[in-house]
Amino acid sequence: MRKTFRSAIALGFAAASLVLGTVSAEARSAPPTSQGDFAGCRTGWVCIYADASWNSRIVYQWQNYGAHNLANMEGAHRVFNNQTGGAVAYLCLGYGASNCPGGNDVQPWEYWDTNLSPINSVWMPAP
Repeated sequence: MRKTFRSAIALGFAAASLVLGTVSAEARSAPPTSQGDFAGCRTGWVCIYADASWNSRIVYQWQNYGAHNLANMEGAHRVFNNQTGGAVAYLCLGYGASNCPGGNDVQPWEYWDTNLSPINSVWMPAP
């Protein structure tokens, strides 16, 4: 499932407004002011968590561009692209960044909770 922080924040503010009453329009629509370290994932890195949660440990993390093979990644995991400068991370079916179907692109400052069983590599091309 593709999620951006903008939509996650909007959902959080919407829920808070239901519980607490009115929230200012400025606060409700404001995205994060800057991208930074988040949930243990450093700025400029792509991180994969042990499960589909921010509370789990990071099992893979990369900063350098290129192909990164995965091993023993079964079931649901959180994939977080904390790269900067428009860099995209692609989830690929084959090893060595082969067979990267369209729609498997995790955009910067975006996270997915997804089944990694069929995924065997992550490709991080230079922007």
